[in-house]
Amino acid sequence: MIFVPIGIISKDGFQPRLKVADFSDDRYDGVQLRKSESNKIVIIMKSKQPTPMEWKVVYGNSEVFFKTLEDAVEFCKERGMKLVEGEE
Repeated sequence: MIFVPIGIISKDGFQPRLKVADFSDDRYDGVQLRKSESNKIVIIMKSKQPTPMEWKVVYGNSEVFFKTLEDAVEFCKERGMKLVEGEE
């Protein structure tokens, strides 16, 4: 648990201590953590099972599936979803 005193740190200065691996589950591995233009979390995930569309981008209540990581990354870039600092 992270405690942040109210009024001490600005909203823009707060860096969440999330790791992409925090979003992995029994069906998908978190691969890349991004943020939307409104600072919402965006995750690129890869299926642990072979499927025709093994990559997905999860943001808000939406999931969009892709054949390749490159397609998923391009989708994010086109929508201003930027890589979180410290991610590759």
